[in-house]
This record gives sequence, C-alpha cells and structure tokens, in this order.
Amino acid sequence: MITARSGLDALQGESSPMPDKPGGDAREVLVTVSFAVSRQKPWQAKLPGETHMSEVRESAMKYFGVVDHIDNAGNGIRHQLVERGTTIEDLEATLGQLADDKGTLVLRLVKVHVAG
Repeated sequence: MITARSGLDALQGESSPMPDKPGGDAREVLVTVSFAVSRQKPWQAKLPGETHMSEVRESAMKYFGVVDHIDNAGNGIRHQLVERGTTIEDLEATLGQLADDKGTLVLRLVKVHVAG
C-alpha cells in the first residue's frame, strides 16, 4: 500500500533528481489527488514512475474513506481518476507515462453514479 502524505509534508527532505528515461518510469513522480466532496486536504505522495494508476486510485480512495459499491442489478457508485477533464480508463498505465515533464501529476477523484 502507498503511504499517503498531504501538503508540504510530502516535499520535506525530498530533493533527489528525477532522471530522464523513455516513458518516465525511472523517475519519481509527485502525484496529487483531490476529492471535491471531502474536507480533507488533497492526497499527495512522491512515488516511483512505475506505480500503476490502480495503486494510486486505491490509495487515494482509502485516504478519503470511500469505496465503490455496485449491486447485483449494476446500480451503484464508482470512483474514477480524472486528469484535466479526461477520465483515466487504463488503470495499468503508470505515473511515469502520465506525468508532465516536471515529474508531477495532478488528478481528481470523481464519484460516478452507475445505473444498471
């Protein structure tokens, strides 16, 4: 499980350079996930570039105390990661593939109501 940190705590004592590699998987990525319906600060962590989006989603959901729930009829609530208005469908994608050239990735966790 990924350890969540928020605010400036995530930046303290972390000044290692981010080496450049095709796909960006060798570098560390500072990922921030906000959740509009939460009063908590955004979830933030500095993670290896090879970290999958499924791990980021799981850790952010745990931090915000939310779970997906779909009933037998297919109705329920699902949480998705969104970057600049685009839903991240491929949860096997890595942070290194999605991060900007500065090694950061800013996401929103969005609650979606599913109708079966």
